[in-house]
Amino acid sequence: MVLLNRYCMKHQIKPSYELVSTTGPNHCPVFTIRLTVGSKFSGTGTGSTKQVARQNATLDMFEKLVQQGQHVQWGLPADCEEALRIINTRGAQDKLAPIHFAPDAGIMERAGSRLAAAPSQLHLSLIKKCKRAPQYADVSSSTASGCSAVQVVLEDGTTALGVAPSKKLAKQIAAFKALEILPATGNSRSTSLVGPLVEANKQGASNDATVEICETATAKFPGNMLDKIDKVQGRIFHDVPNSDHVNLLIAMCNSKGWQWTFTEAVVAQADCKVVFLLLPKGQTFGGQGVDVEAAKCVAAHQALIYFRIIGC
Repeated sequence: MVLLNRYCMKHQIKPSYELVSTTGPNHCPVFTIRLTVGSKFSGTGTGSTKQVARQNATLDMFEKLVQQGQHVQWGLPADCEEALRIINTRGAQDKLAPIHFAPDAGIMERAGSRLAAAPSQLHLSLIKKCKRAPQYADVSSSTASGCSAVQVVLEDGTTALGVAPSKKLAKQIAAFKALEILPATGNSRSTSLVGPLVEANKQGASNDATVEICETATAKFPGNMLDKIDKVQGRIFHDVPNSDHVNLLIAMCNSKGWQWTFTEAVVAQADCKVVFLLLPKGQTFGGQGVDVEAAKCVAAHQALIYFRIIGC
């Protein structure tokens, strides 16, 4: 706000914005920010973005100034109603000001053809680490023109922003940036599907049998399948694995007269569940998740993608 900038320049004070808290789900956070100017003035605001929260904190501070009769020194008229009118008008103008994003030309040039596969690679990378699927949000300003902005949010709070002429390309850039941010994991978690199994599955199979199932699943699991997501049409390829995929898979099996079995294997990582979907003709699909149901959803989702690709 102009009034704030003018006062701070006149008195050589730097406003301080402090992030107090972040609440709500990762894909739709609510930020709370406190503004402090010197040792006397402060305000608190919330918003769906940090920028909106800062604007609301500024408005809160000015409203307090009017209530305390300290607004005249900030260049506002002595009449409280007139002062509040000016504050609200200028605050509304700030909120309507367009946010202009600059396309990530450097990323597009550096990534090249790898951009198209970035969302699917990020999804698969997180699943292998027993993490939730990434959440994407369109954060483009309604008044900005010529480009789209998409933000990806990971389970641990990591975020990355992609800006491009199209929403699809912006999503790919955001995913590519997130992949670059992710720390190196080595082979400790990526091999969990073939890691040591500490007990048999729920149906009482022996450890040897479970290990054989695990090795079979790893050998036949179409690891690069998600890389084809953006090349094949169909909403299923873009959905986050959920219970609808399990129901759809079961319905497909029933219609074809196929027997199907979800088998849980207990792995060494206590915070990770592994489930195998066993189908006729030795077709096996693996899924990992934070719990058994989540792992089943992933396994069913992988199977549906495979059958869609081969035209089954």
